[in-house]
Amino acid sequence: MTEEWGNITNYEVAPVRGIMMEQLTGLGRPTEAMTVLSSRPLTLAPGRLTPPGRLILLIALFSLSLAAIGQLLEAGGFVPAFQPALTRQRVEAAVTGYLDAWDPLTDPLIILENGMQVKSSNIKGVEIDGRRYYYRTGFGFSGDPVSRGETVDYQIFMVLDAGSHFETEVYQLTR
Repeated sequence: MTEEWGNITNYEVAPVRGIMMEQLTGLGRPTEAMTVLSSRPLTLAPGRLTPPGRLILLIALFSLSLAAIGQLLEAGGFVPAFQPALTRQRVEAAVTGYLDAWDPLTDPLIILENGMQVKSSNIKGVEIDGRRYYYRTGFGFSGDPVSRGETVDYQIFMVLDAGSHFETEVYQLTR
């Protein structure tokens, strides 16, 4: 045993929890075998990890604890959830979708004081990642806040189809 395991003091010893009768053959009577086995601890596994094993274990425990802390903070509202970066293409795709198509379930019509019907997205704007964007068409009537004269404080974000008959300004209110 010394040749196979090296220095026995470097290994942990675990008590025997149970032995089946088949394992006791050759040791005499079962009571003698239990006495012999219970008085001699069995060496089961190394008690120490090798340095690379310790490093891997330490990194794994550290990573799990960071993940758990992150989950707790996010669940408590302390860390904002991941949001993809707001890009020109995402805003353009969303506004173009409202311009090109009409869905009465997602963009119902609103009747204005003068009796005209306008898409609710044209009046209320389009929300993308918590930011509201309004669009003002250069063709026909537009019910956005700037066209209705409710505000003059806005910043143009982009112009769709610039120079064409379908030119549309996409803007945000600054106040």
